[in-house]
Amino acid sequence: MIRKCACVFLALIVGISAGPGFALEIQNFRSGLVCELELEISDDVRLPVEWICFETETVYITGQGRCVWNREDKHCTWYGFEFDYTDAVEGDEILCKSTSALPGNLGSPTGIDEEDVTVSEWSYSLPPGDGHHYNPQYSVFGMQDEAETVNSGETVCTLDGKELYRFRFTKIYPALRQKTIEDAVRAIRTTAIGS
Repeated sequence: MIRKCACVFLALIVGISAGPGFALEIQNFRSGLVCELELEISDDVRLPVEWICFETETVYITGQGRCVWNREDKHCTWYGFEFDYTDAVEGDEILCKSTSALPGNLGSPTGIDEEDVTVSEWSYSLPPGDGHHYNPQYSVFGMQDEAETVNSGETVCTLDGKELYRFRFTKIYPALRQKTIEDAVRAIRTTAIGS
């Protein structure tokens, strides 16, 4: 299944609020790896379900998931955050600032939004009242250098200047050695010829 996601730092458009006295409360905050499954509701109805299944700050970019990045189907690794909230007020906007140790490109299924950035700012709102917010994010596999790369980053989200939550990810990209690529091409050719 190919997932379509708005961007690496995707905020599903559902906003957080706090009215007078900062009523908004966040509970059960989790950040880490995303798991998904399909529940069979009936013979012809399947419901995809996703959640943060493993809390972790370390994310190995393995490319075992799929995504659309810059109009292309890519191998990706999915991670993100989720939380329950109460007393959200319509019109309030959560402001988030993400920083990373190494520059990277931020984008979406339709294109690249920013190139070679270490700081990105984004915002979103939650539906009024009580609810659950889930925010999947991804990193594309295969765009890294030949050497293993470790990129640490942090995201801080605020409402009216007050910090709501903060999380960190250390993303580890494997080395893409030319020999590994050549071995894979050779195996494909051998399989295609042998079939």
